[in-house]
Amino acid sequence: MSRRRISGLSYQLGVTCLAVAAFAGCSTDSGGDASSQPPPPASSPSVASSAAGPASSTPPVSPTPLPSPTPLPSSAYPPLRGFGEVHELGGIVAISDDTDRPVLSFEPKAYIHCVPRAGDLESCLDGYRIEDVGTGQRGYVVAPTVRVTLVVGPEEYRTGGLADLREFVAGHPSNLVILRLDADGQVIAVGQPWLP
Repeated sequence: MSRRRISGLSYQLGVTCLAVAAFAGCSTDSGGDASSQPPPPASSPSVASSAAGPASSTPPVSPTPLPSPTPLPSSAYPPLRGFGEVHELGGIVAISDDTDRPVLSFEPKAYIHCVPRAGDLESCLDGYRIEDVGTGQRGYVVAPTVRVTLVVGPEEYRTGGLADLREFVAGHPSNLVILRLDADGQVIAVGQPWLP
């Protein structure tokens, strides 16, 4: 922004403050009490509205959306091409229909890169190990349009929906999966990454 525009804006603000002072009784003195307490919203016109003319109506204020779940760093889970952001890694213990929406009982895990050593191949298989994080189970509501990606062979997958998820959980409880969540924390994708 150029210096010329700033001084023009300062001039407009000065004129606006004088107009407000004349009608609302505010003081232009910076040391007074009136400048430390802003006038009520109904009596303080904005610079934009005074320049644009009378405002038609104040638009309703929309509620602040919840923050989206934070994605895990890509080193924190096995890769699954095309899956998108990953928000959780762990095992699905069960899927229930106690409410009007299916709920996953989920046990978080940690995916840890390691260096294989002689005699310790089971705890560090092919440069990784998976550990419990000890936080207990979590419940996640499943979106009706959940997308499921399941392993059928080395680097081969099939996709499906909620029925496929139910079948998978029934046959493979606590198998390692990754979850993708929406802004409301609902599961919108479940993936079974290939582990060599």
